[in-house]
Amino acid sequence: MAHEEKCVLVYSDARYHFERIFSDHPNHMKATVVEGTLPDPQFAQLQSVLNTDEIKDLKGLPGIMRYPFREFESADVLVHRGNSMQHVGYANYFGIPWAEPRAITLNEDVHKKLKPLLSWFKQVERLKEQPVNNLSPSRCVHSQLGSVQ
Repeated sequence: MAHEEKCVLVYSDARYHFERIFSDHPNHMKATVVEGTLPDPQFAQLQSVLNTDEIKDLKGLPGIMRYPFREFESADVLVHRGNSMQHVGYANYFGIPWAEPRAITLNEDVHKKLKPLLSWFKQVERLKEQPVNNLSPSRCVHSQLGSVQ
């Protein structure tokens, strides 16, 4: 079964670290790591989205699906807010045999309100930075990143 993960880590000075990890077999993984500086319009848009009351007021993480499913999509968002971290997310499960229309969204309110942030993320994916060849993926865990400071 194919599996894909994407993440982005953005710093307060507009530097970013983006990863795409694709696996079509348990022993075969292809990772792309890109680092750069966000163009001013993308950075301003991110700040604008993150500072809306709708995003600031979000709370909650999805539960775990305990039934078989064919596909899975989720978002796990961490936002530094002064002296604390805001942590929210959602999960979509597709191809559930007993559900109609064969899909379930956990934390649906968060999913709807995060759509502007997810749209912004798609723009970052399209930036034409060159991959960093000597970096292994860290799944955007800050403490594991060597070249981003």
